[in-house]
Amino acid sequence: MRGARLTVAAADPFGRAALDLIAEAAAEARLRYPEFFVAGAPAPTNAPIVPRASFVLAHLGDAVVGRGALRPLDATTAEIKRMFVRRAARRQGVARAIVDHLVSEAGRFGYQRVRLETGNR
Repeated sequence: MRGARLTVAAADPFGRAALDLIAEAAAEARLRYPEFFVAGAPAPTNAPIVPRASFVLAHLGDAVVGRGALRPLDATTAEIKRMFVRRAARRQGVARAIVDHLVSEAGRFGYQRVRLETGNR
């Protein structure tokens, strides 16, 4: 993957690649935050796109390597959620490219502030 062209683009949050990434991210989150997961709970899913929101996938070459979403909190503030980069693609600028893309989208949508949802581990 190193040296492959990095692209970030809008995507269907219910497409196969998006759902595969959410399953992978959930498995990693369960390892980091086991106290927040209940055995037998349904698998997480992506929320539908609402007005002034966006869902993107990052690709290195042909490989899907990351995702992120922009969701409104109120009329002037959006939140970047669902950030995830596959382990093999980390430390290659993928997360920064996703955040940059979503911040640009936030400006296009007229938000004045953007917050990043993150864990503490």
